[in-house]
Amino acid sequence: MGMPGSETAPDELMSRVLGDILEEGIVAKIADDLYCGGNSPGELLLNRKRVLKILKIRKALTKK
Repeated sequence: MGMPGSETAPDELMSRVLGDILEEGIVAKIADDLYCGGNSPGELLLNRKRVLKILKIRKALTKK
């Protein structure tokens, strides 16, 4: 893991938080951007909701 404040630290953190859905191909990380996809508008919406839920849970856990 990179040093906090370095360019690699946020990238590695995002990989840990979104690891499963990155492997499934639901989300792609390019530089400091996230791209969510799906095979239909409905699937895209479900995938986007899934990503936002994971990020919301992570945020709630870090506030404790």
